[in-house]
Amino acid sequence: MGYKNKNDMNTYLKEKYYRLKKAVFNLLGNKCAQCGETEGLQIDHKDKTLKKYNVLRQLRCKPWAIILKEVEKCQLLCKKCHLEKTKKEFDRYGEKNSSAKLKNEDVEEIRNFIKQGLSYREIGKMYGVSNVSISNIKNNKTWKIGRAV
Repeated sequence: MGYKNKNDMNTYLKEKYYRLKKAVFNLLGNKCAQCGETEGLQIDHKDKTLKKYNVLRQLRCKPWAIILKEVEKCQLLCKKCHLEKTKKEFDRYGEKNSSAKLKNEDVEEIRNFIKQGLSYREIGKMYGVSNVSISNIKNNKTWKIGRAV
């Protein structure tokens, strides 16, 4: 498909994006899966651990069949419901956090190794995490003592 100038191509891509976005929203029901709101809708992956990519960012470059596979993992949420869901997902501490590489027992062992004088780098290598992660544990920036896990 040849274009006489860059503006024609940009117009085509913008129209394609909005056409595909509308199709995705239609597939997902055009309303918030939680409260039924129809304004300010956002695409949300039901299980963030299964997310391969942001659907809207890939509309112009991925084939429709690939987009549909990702859309199957999604739902529409209004801004308020999406914010509440995201807050709950990120309000998980310790091993309840889905991105945690360590278990509670690992952190206790790490704290003991720190007390014994092992370097952060040595400890990090033992557990497959960075020396910065070990420092954050020691300084209670992550895995805080007394936090309900």
